[in-house]
Amino acid sequence: MSDDGVRVAVTNGESRLGWELYPRYVETANLFVALSRDKSAVGVALLPKRGAGGPGDVDRLREIFDRNAVRADRKA
Repeated sequence: MSDDGVRVAVTNGESRLGWELYPRYVETANLFVALSRDKSAVGVALLPKRGAGGPGDVDRLREIFDRNAVRADRKA
């Protein structure tokens, strides 16, 4: 994950999910959930926190989300 978006790599390829596709997110105790622009669509990308190396890495992920997306669970 970077300011360019989320890169998903699998055995036979990879794809990039840009922030233009996932401009909103929700944070839970165990996950970051990137949400699609269309609130009626089912477009999500799940990023488990257990994949982070440590608490500092989770904080860095949160900072990237905050720079590039809007927290969908935060009241305006």
